[in-house]
Amino acid sequence: MAITLNGTTGIDAGASLEADAITLAGANVATQAYADASSQTVQMGYAVKTDTFTLSTTTWTDVTGMSVTLAAIGNAANKVVINVSLGMANGGSGIMAFRILRDSTAINIGDAAGSRNRVTASVTPTTSPDGGRAISFSVVDVPGDTSVHTYKLQMAMQSSYTGYINRTVNDTDGTGIYQARAASSITVTEIQ
Repeated sequence: MAITLNGTTGIDAGASLEADAITLAGANVATQAYADASSQTVQMGYAVKTDTFTLSTTTWTDVTGMSVTLAAIGNAANKVVINVSLGMANGGSGIMAFRILRDSTAINIGDAAGSRNRVTASVTPTTSPDGGRAISFSVVDVPGDTSVHTYKLQMAMQSSYTGYINRTVNDTDGTGIYQARAASSITVTEIQ
């Protein structure tokens, strides 16, 4: 059942918080569909990475400690939301690229175009060798089956530059905030 608010006379149909969609229309009200209020979390898994990771290759490489395996998906129509949060740094002019894999299949990547790499996200270099940055991104996947799946983060670097997870480029020891270490995480949630 849909709920329609028309801006002048109020609710047009039997209102329910379990509606498939809510539509707002009328003077000074934009039309907007809202997600089904009956969505539920089926299962969730997460991993927190507190150690460091260093990469200096253009080859896609698993970021250690950044994978989550879900039990069998409850329904082939269910969605899986993957949230990644990273503390990272990269020096020189090197671009860091990331992608999410479901088992061995890269998901939520750009379209094929010539010989270009297909990525989920890429990051320009940090401006200071003592600085780092935090990035985060989310991906929605619909596996379309009821199998067990592992979601993991992969990383690749531009040319021979080096990228770092959870540390700065120089990584000097000291008490300054610019010498801090970070933590990264991946959270995987199945919803119906």
